[in-house]
Amino acid sequence: MSITYPEALDLRARLVHLPMPEGVDRAQFNALLTAGVRDVLLAELDALDEIRAIKDAAVEVSQAIEWREAGRRIATRRQWLAANPWAIRRPM
Repeated sequence: MSITYPEALDLRARLVHLPMPEGVDRAQFNALLTAGVRDVLLAELDALDEIRAIKDAAVEVSQAIEWREAGRRIATRRQWLAANPWAIRRPM
């Protein structure tokens, strides 16, 4: 089960003021809660970095091709196939 950053913050806010059993240091408990929230935040930021990296790669690939030339080649091929229907491959 995964928890989001806003959910982690809400959970921390609900737990931070719980009565502490004897022998439990409130500062250490707060530090543990804060570390958990930080870990959730870092996991979400890592996921965003992965998404951005994928998007950047897609943009780079799309910019690597001359789209006008690709469109011209596709149009030329379609025209040629329309003029030469015998060359169209069809499944048997």
